[in-house]
Amino acid sequence: DVLIDIVLPTLSNETKIVGIDISKEMIEYCEQHYGDKAKFYQVDIEGEIEMEELKPNSFDFITSFYTLHWIKKQSQAFTNMYNLLKPHGTYILLFINKTHLFDFYLKLSKKDKYSTFMADVMKPISPYYFDENPLDEFNSMAAKIGFNIAHSEIINLETYWKTIEDYLGKS
Repeated sequence: DVLIDIVLPTLSNETKIVGIDISKEMIEYCEQHYGDKAKFYQVDIEGEIEMEELKPNSFDFITSFYTLHWIKKQSQAFTNMYNLLKPHGTYILLFINKTHLFDFYLKLSKKDKYSTFMADVMKPISPYYFDENPLDEFNSMAAKIGFNIAHSEIINLETYWKTIEDYLGKS
């Protein structure tokens, strides 16, 4: 929703929007709800990208909001994104490194009662979660790939909801 609801309205009408996701179901959802505004492709950003629609040096901007903590092969994913960008292209991202929810997942996974349900506990947890200096780790990886990092920072946010309706956005 961030791409369509927040980013798209700031762009010119000539701008072509492309969205990718590894999930077939997510692509179907996006095509159903946003197909008139963007084109969507099922792509594993951690793998080899061999699509005519996603050729190297073809994008001015790449954005990613709240997704890259799922990516374990960070170097491959960022190499792919770097290769998709035109020279001097821009990449804007925001992802979760630490959250109380990750702490909760890890604690729950150690409980006998829940451990069998939490076999893939690390799947949603950022690969930088355990790093002493996650920003340095990330910046080093991105710089080695070739990114010119204009700005990066860790922002600590606390989110609280008074009611379940507030959490669900129904208030």
